Amino acid sequence: MSESQTRRDLLETIESQRESLSKYERRLRDVVRAYRGIAKEKEALEETLKAISGAGEDDKEEEGAAEEGAEQGEEGQSLLEVRCCLD
Repeated sequence: MSESQTRRDLLETIESQRESLSKYERRLRDVVRAYRGIAKEKEALEETLKAISGAGEDDKEEEGAAEEGAEQGEEGQSLLEVRCCLD
């Protein structure tokens, strides 16, 4: 085998490796882009879930506060009144 043949083989190997590396870099960029999109979607879904869960809890808290306020009578403000003022 001559030196030029060996050199040519090495250059072909290098070019093949460059192409493989380029392909893997593109795939990695696609995976990172997809991951970021999924992470944003997850965040939005979690916020929606909190809002839905919080709305249900707020309704229950308001009902409980109204009942508690009725029990307190004129002795103090109900939690519902305080909550309304803060919102």
